[in-house]
Amino acid sequence: MTQADTKTESDPICGSGGCTQYKQKKTALGYPINYPVPNFGQDKDMIDAGVNLRLTEDQFGHKLQFGSANYKAKFHNKAKNTMYDFAPHVDADIRTTAKNLVDTEKNLNHHWVIEDVQLDSDVASNTKTESDPICSSAGCTQYKHGGKGLGYDINYGVPNFGEDHEISDLKHNLAIVEK
Repeated sequence: MTQADTKTESDPICGSGGCTQYKQKKTALGYPINYPVPNFGQDKDMIDAGVNLRLTEDQFGHKLQFGSANYKAKFHNKAKNTMYDFAPHVDADIRTTAKNLVDTEKNLNHHWVIEDVQLDSDVASNTKTESDPICSSAGCTQYKHGGKGLGYDINYGVPNFGEDHEISDLKHNLAIVEK
């Protein structure tokens, strides 16, 4: 980025001290803040979780090491390595187009505004409403495929032999387990 591309003027809305004219008035919240909170020690569930973690690590002979270099390397999100440019330098074609627009507006003494663009909603009111020359008003019937058979039966009756014996057994076992 060259120095010509950067603006070095002050923001006309704010002074060099920052935007102080738009600060919100301080009003009472209606409830107390920054009050002391008693410390009753570590939560019982957290103590139990720590004990269970140590027992499991001993049982399997493996110590979990969250935050260690090995852990971070194994579970590193590679997408975080990408430096995204959220303010990219505009493409040369875009800069040329913008310059050509400014020059053309100056030459024609006319400022182009977005309302001058023909929108899709304007197209419907400005177009002729004739039939498509390929199809008739009944639709495109000349391209329909012939009624050739599938080569196998469909929509035939299927006998019902009742519930499968495995499903019945599962329901029976579930009822026993739930008791």
